[in-house]
Amino acid sequence: MRALDEPVLTLGRSSKNQLHLDDPGVSRRHATLTAEPDVASPDAWRLNDLESRNGTRVNGQAVSEVLLSNGDTLEVGPYVLTLGVLNESGDWSTKPSAESTPSTWDDKPVTVVDDHTANLSRLANVGRPKVDAQQLRSVQTLGSDLLSLESPEARRQRLCEFIIEPVMQGQHAAVLRIPAILQTNGWTKPQMLVDPVSCGETDQDFYISRSLLDAVRDSGEAVMATRSGLEVDGNVDDDAPVVELSIAPETQQASVIGCPLPNAAETGNAWGRPESANSDTLGPGDDAAGEIDVLYAVLPDRCGTGEWLALTALAVEQFDLVERAWRAREAAEEQARTQAMLSKARKVQLALVPEAPTVPGLELSLHFEPCYSVGGDYLDVVTLPDGRSLLLVMDVCGKGMAAALISSSLHTFIHARVHTASSVAELINALNLYLCDTMTDSSFVTGIALAIDPATGQVECVNAGHPPAILSYPSADLAYSEHSNNVPLGLLPEPLSAHTFELAPDTVLAIYSDGLTEIVADDGHWIGHEGLAEQLTGAMRDTMDDPVADLSAVREKLNQRLATIQAGSPPDDDMTFLLARRA
Repeated sequence: MRALDEPVLTLGRSSKNQLHLDDPGVSRRHATLTAEPDVASPDAWRLNDLESRNGTRVNGQAVSEVLLSNGDTLEVGPYVLTLGVLNESGDWSTKPSAESTPSTWDDKPVTVVDDHTANLSRLANVGRPKVDAQQLRSVQTLGSDLLSLESPEARRQRLCEFIIEPVMQGQHAAVLRIPAILQTNGWTKPQMLVDPVSCGETDQDFYISRSLLDAVRDSGEAVMATRSGLEVDGNVDDDAPVVELSIAPETQQASVIGCPLPNAAETGNAWGRPESANSDTLGPGDDAAGEIDVLYAVLPDRCGTGEWLALTALAVEQFDLVERAWRAREAAEEQARTQAMLSKARKVQLALVPEAPTVPGLELSLHFEPCYSVGGDYLDVVTLPDGRSLLLVMDVCGKGMAAALISSSLHTFIHARVHTASSVAELINALNLYLCDTMTDSSFVTGIALAIDPATGQVECVNAGHPPAILSYPSADLAYSEHSNNVPLGLLPEPLSAHTFELAPDTVLAIYSDGLTEIVADDGHWIGHEGLAEQLTGAMRDTMDDPVADLSAVREKLNQRLATIQAGSPPDDDMTFLLARRA
C-alpha cells in the first residue's frame, strides 16, 4: 500500500518518480496522478498518461486522461494498482465514499418511474402539423435570446423557461443527460443538467419516464408520449405504438416530449450519439458509450398533438442553430488566441537563431524557416572555451508547438553547459542523458554538432542519427562526413562517439535538417543527400562570377534552386541549414 500524500505524483520506471515501477514495460515517466478533491469527491484523482510507450488502462479500458474514484483499477505495464481510501477506523477500502456519488437533485420532488401504459409517437408520424404565426415569432425570439447568452448552462436554462411560457403551455421542463447506449449494469438515473422549471399554474410533482428516455435514445429524434394517442389535425394517430411508459400517475393527465439536444462540445458529433453506436450494450467506461442531452418537457394532456411535438422540435432546432453559432464563434476566438500565441512564440524562436555570427577565420551563413509558425529545428553557433566554434543543427521529432518547446530546451541546455564541457562528445552525451530523462518515449532528437578550429581546420563531429555534413570543394568535388553510428538523442542512455576530419580552406561545409533532403523532385522521390549536394554545388557555381559574392549569396541561390524544385508547393518540414567556409 502506498499513500498518495502529495497533490501531484508521477509514476514510471525512473527512480525519480514518486511511484517507482521498475519494469521495461513501464515508461520512464509513464503517467501523473493529480488530486482534484473539488471535482467529484474528496477522494478524486485525475490520471494523465504521458504518451507512454505501452499506454495506461483504467478498469480495462485504454485511457489518456480520466478522473479516478475509489475502487478504480490502473494497469501500468505488469503492475495493477487499485485506488482506495482509509476509512475512519483506519482500514483501507475501495468502496466509493458517500461524497463520490453524484447527487444534484435527490432532494427535489423528482421521481423516475416506469409502470404505466401510454401511446408513443415520433416526429416522423406527424406529417404536416400547423404552427401559427405567434408561435413562430416566439421561436424567433427564443433564438435571439439564446444568441445573447454566453454560457451553455444559461442557454439550456432559457430553453426550459421557453417551454413553460404561455405560448407553449408547458408545466415542467428540464435538461437531462443519459448514456447514448444502454449499459450492461442496467438503467442508471439520468444526470440533471438543468433542474426542473415549472409554471406557476401547476403544483404537480415532476415525473421522469424511463421508457420515454429509452425511446429517445433508440430513435435519436423527438418523441411524444400521451395517454390518448397523438393527434394530428384533430385525428388520433392509431399507428402510434403503445409501450410501457410512465409519464405520470394515472390521476395526473399529461403529455410528455423528449427531444435530443446537441452536445457536440462534449461528444464530438451533433447529437451526442457516438459514431460507432449500435443496439449492443456496452460496459461502463466503454469508449463508444457517449452521452445524449435530452430536453424533457411535460405539457397538459390537451397538448398531446402533432403541433406541439413539431413546435418543441422547432425550438430545439433553433437551439441547435444557436449552439452551432456559439461553437463557431468560440472556435474563431480560440483560433485567434492561438495565432497570437504562435506569433509571439515565432518571434521568440527566431530571436534564438544567431542572425549574423562573426567568427575570425570562418565565414558563416544560416537559414531557418519553420514549416508552421514555429518549428522543431535547432540552429546555433556557440564559441567554446578553447576558442573553437561549435556549429549545431538538430531536428526534434514532430512539428509545431510541442517540437518547438523541446527545441528551445536544447538551446537552453547547450548554452548552460557549453562552458563546462571539455569536448563536443562530453557536451552531447550530457544532452542525451538529459533528454532521456525528460522526453516522452515517443519523442527523440537527431542532431549534428561540429567544433571547428578555424586556424587548423580540424573538426570534431558528433552525429546522432542525423544526415551527414556535405563538403563542397572549390574543384566542385563533393564529400560527406562519416555517417552516424549513434542513435538519435533521447532514446537510449548510451555513450555517443565522435569522429574527426579536416576542413580545407575555401571548402564549403553544409549541415542541414532533413526538410531539405526530403523535398520531392519531379520523379516523385526525395532529392536526398546527393540531390542537395548537387544543388549546393550549383549555387556555388552560380556565384563564381561575382567577385564580392559571399556565403550569403550562396545561401540565397541555394534557396532559389530548392524553391524551383518545390514548384510553389509549401514545405512539408522545417527548412534549416548552415554553411561554413574557412577563409
